[in-house]
Amino acid sequence: MSHVLRKIKRDTRNIYDKFKLILSVGKKKRVAKNYNEAFKVLNVGGVDIVRDNWRSLDFNSRHYNHPSALIDYNVDLEKKRKWPIKDNSYNLVYCSHILEHLSQEAAMYTLKEIYRVLKARGGLRLVVPNMDLALQHYGDKEWWGIHFPGMNCEDAFMNFFASDLVGKMKYDKSKNLDYYRKKITNESQERNPGNHRNWFTFVKVKRLLEEAGFKGIEKSQPRQSKFNEFCQKGIDKTAEELSLYVDALK
Repeated sequence: MSHVLRKIKRDTRNIYDKFKLILSVGKKKRVAKNYNEAFKVLNVGGVDIVRDNWRSLDFNSRHYNHPSALIDYNVDLEKKRKWPIKDNSYNLVYCSHILEHLSQEAAMYTLKEIYRVLKARGGLRLVVPNMDLALQHYGDKEWWGIHFPGMNCEDAFMNFFASDLVGKMKYDKSKNLDYYRKKITNESQERNPGNHRNWFTFVKVKRLLEEAGFKGIEKSQPRQSKFNEFCQKGIDKTAEELSLYVDALK
């Protein structure tokens, strides 16, 4: 593709993204006017889904510069501070592709806060990059080439759970995954908050959820949640083929 064609494609995409953002802000304002207190859904770490009775908890920064109209609760999850939300106030919580950007401590704190704000028998839909899948295909150049074109499979694998170490370290099977996770500093993550710094297999997710108090923990598939709200069009759209989907109950 020529330089001119790449520029046209990039400019077209930027125009489309800006138009889509304008539409989202307008829809969010209409939705917010009609919030129903009887049924509430909280989207933790995301403003991408604008639906009736959905509220968003996200953090405005230079990296994630969301329009303020899209955010109901402006919270930096890495700070591990109590959310400005009452106990037992949400029916459902959706958290997609957020925990992999957090330290282990912040990820655990986030799960505990989710548990706190959920009503009794409330439900959580948790989506994270599937480390079971990444480990299964470690060294498979064809598989990594399909999902991460332009990256060699070693760098793509490391980027899956420890982005800051790409080009700095190579994976050693004799070391556990936490060895690499602990190499990533808070300072480096603050510079690049979009990086991955954590890993999640189903076994690990289940253990963390149980520690937070959850039960009824089940592995799922895109838009096949036990909660009807998360089976709708437009849900579970991020990296579908690379994600782990888990449902849990308070």
